[in-house]
Amino acid sequence: MTSGPLEVETLFWKATVDKPFSVEYVNDMPGLAFSRKCREECAAALAESAWNMREISRANGSLLRFMKEEIHGVTSPMVYLAMLFSWFAWHVEDHDLHSLNYLHMGSRKT
Repeated sequence: MTSGPLEVETLFWKATVDKPFSVEYVNDMPGLAFSRKCREECAAALAESAWNMREISRANGSLLRFMKEEIHGVTSPMVYLAMLFSWFAWHVEDHDLHSLNYLHMGSRKT
């Protein structure tokens, strides 16, 4: 039986009250999280993909393609690393821009 989002959230907050714990979380690191092996073996496929995070802001149809300078997290990707029970507050992106996320590994986010 799978738990719904409300059940997961209830368990999360209960766990934080019952027993203090810490989690590791790293944010705002410029770059991508593909391994060196992937860069060597699939660089051409990634470079030509419409989902290439380094190029998507400059794609046809994106107004960001007219920006001359690079702005980390806007015109180039940022990496976030987290472990179980880490969380990132619900928020509106800078300048009300949209956000695009790629989950490299692990269970889906709730």
